[in-house]
Amino acid sequence: MDLPSDTPRLPKWIFLTGDAFLLLAAWYIADQSARPMTGSTLVAIAICVAVAVVLGAFPFVADYARRQDEALDNRQRALQALQQVGLGDRLSHHTSQLSGGQQQRIAIARALINRPELVLADEPTGNLDTRTSIEIMGLFQQLNQSGITLVMVTHELDIAAYCQRIVVMRDGRVIRDTRNEAPRSAREEIAKLDQAEQKAKLA
Repeated sequence: MDLPSDTPRLPKWIFLTGDAFLLLAAWYIADQSARPMTGSTLVAIAICVAVAVVLGAFPFVADYARRQDEALDNRQRALQALQQVGLGDRLSHHTSQLSGGQQQRIAIARALINRPELVLADEPTGNLDTRTSIEIMGLFQQLNQSGITLVMVTHELDIAAYCQRIVVMRDGRVIRDTRNEAPRSAREEIAKLDQAEQKAKLA
C-alpha cells in the first residue's frame, strides 16, 4: 500500500501493519477452506479484518481532518474580508438583496480572501453613483495604506484623481505617466457630500 501524498506525517508502519492483518485474515480463510470453520477462527478473521480496516482508514481520517481545517480557515478568511470591506452585517443576505455598491464590495472581498499583494480592478466604479464610487475609492485607499498594491483601469478622470500614480493610454500606447503628489482623499469627499446633503435638508 502506497502512502497518500497528502498524509506525509503518518508513519509507514501503520499501512504495512494494516496490510499484514489483511493478509493474516486471508491466510485464515484459505487454511480453513477445506474444513468447517470454528467459532474461534471466525473471531480471529473478524479481528484481523477489523484491524486492517481501521489502520487503512487512518489516511482518510487524516485527510478529512485536513479538509475540515482548510474549510474553517477559508471561512474565517472570508469573514475577515467581508468585515474589511464593511459588509460584516450582511452575512445572511443573498446577492439580490445587495445594492450595486455592496456587490462591488463583495467582488473586492473575494479578491482579498487569499491575502494578495496586488489587486487588479477593471472599471470598479463604472456603474455606481457618485457616493458609492467615492466609498469604493476610499476602500481602495485603505487597502493601499495596509500595504496592498492596486492597479485600476478607469475612463473617469475624477476617479483617477484618487490614485497616487496616473498612467494615461491612447490607442494602446502610454502618452503620459505622472505621479499624483496630492491624491484626492475619499474620506474628505464623503464628508463634503454629507455636509451638502445636510444643508439641502435644512434649506
